Amino acid sequence: IVVYGFIAALSHMILLIIQFADSFTVVPGLMESGLTNQEAMEAKGVFDRGQPLIQIGAVLGSSFGLALIPSVIKGTVYPGESLAFDKIGSSLKISFYLAWAASLGLLLLFPDVNRLLYEDNQGDIALMILMSAVLLSSITITSSSILQGLGFIKWTAVYIVLAFIMKWLLNLWFVPHFGIVGSAIGTVASLLFLTIATIIKLKQTSPHGKLLTVKWKPFLTATIGMVAFLLIADAILPTESFSRLALLFTVLLLSGIGAVIYIGLLIRFKAFSEKELHLIPFGAKFRRSNK
Repeated sequence: IVVYGFIAALSHMILLIIQFADSFTVVPGLMESGLTNQEAMEAKGVFDRGQPLIQIGAVLGSSFGLALIPSVIKGTVYPGESLAFDKIGSSLKISFYLAWAASLGLLLLFPDVNRLLYEDNQGDIALMILMSAVLLSSITITSSSILQGLGFIKWTAVYIVLAFIMKWLLNLWFVPHFGIVGSAIGTVASLLFLTIATIIKLKQTSPHGKLLTVKWKPFLTATIGMVAFLLIADAILPTESFSRLALLFTVLLLSGIGAVIYIGLLIRFKAFSEKELHLIPFGAKFRRSNK
């Protein structure tokens, strides 16, 4: 119970494990680049601003996909359930759609979010690169959880350990040359490896070899609609002069409207099948309104 429980928990500790590597490598790497100990610790603190946002985005992006996993496991336990791998594809698709929107929305709103939370724009470039980790970590958490449910517990542990080693080595190489931007690149690269590895392993278990089928027309339409709204709002609103309270209201309003536009366009242009709408929370209401 202890061993398998610990291994099973690793998939939900991916971001903490990556952050653990940062704790040992970022400050020494920054000092190697010429910063003093105090300056290096301050720069590490700026880099750590992105971690809570990634955690929130990853939870949002993976939670709806993870809700389908009991149906997947049921399909593998009871031979009468022939839709297990279709539900795996649905789980990954829902995670991809939602995590993409969360990652892109954070990227576009990040200068305002940074000022809202920390009252300055230090580390914008590194932290904006880091926001792509929302998409990668969401897909990784979903796919590795599915693998564990299918019985590939040891494989997921091996992949996570390799990603940790990769992150450690990339920090040793990149941070002395690129600062916290190098650490952001290392995080994204290690999560990209983990995403590719878990998806490939899932494809190997699938009888038809195909898992994630994205409907590109509704996906691109929803993405363009959300991005256009956020860019127009950013061009119109003088957020640089806003107080923190006004900035809080603005960020919440823009993110909320952007999410409604994105999800609304996905549903309007039938990015989800009828079965997928039925499986996600409140999907029955969406299905009725889409008829």
